[in-house]
Amino acid sequence: MKTTCFGSSVAKLLCVPAFLAAIPGCGGSGVPTVPVSGIVTVDGAPAENVSVYFRPTDVDEDTLETGPRSQGITDTSGRFQLRIAKVNGSPGAVVGNHAVVISNEIEQIVDDEGGVIDERIIGTKLPKDGEKKRTFVVPEGGTTEANFEF
Repeated sequence: MKTTCFGSSVAKLLCVPAFLAAIPGCGGSGVPTVPVSGIVTVDGAPAENVSVYFRPTDVDEDTLETGPRSQGITDTSGRFQLRIAKVNGSPGAVVGNHAVVISNEIEQIVDDEGGVIDERIIGTKLPKDGEKKRTFVVPEGGTTEANFEF
């Protein structure tokens, strides 16, 4: 039997969303979040079905933790809204500095043993340097301007 699975080339484990809840920093840790959204474009055109990942880089001096990660997927207009990276995660991201990775969504066809038979990019294809790390500072009030251009 063949199974179709969607995920990004950065985090193919999104096929098993429950796995994300077990990763340190991905759960709801009670850290306040603010709304974050933006637009991803390639050569000025909206980038559709592109994954956007925010990973906090500021370390809490008391707990030595960075806070939960956030993620989103762009729609047909290139717009995304971040949610805490866990199943049914709350909207938003933690305030502060973040490493940002933007990657293509990949459709994988896998066999019964979980081996990948085929894969293809769905949505807008990013340029070769598209998956390099970027940075973004999430302000205290949140933002609708977390925009990224390729």
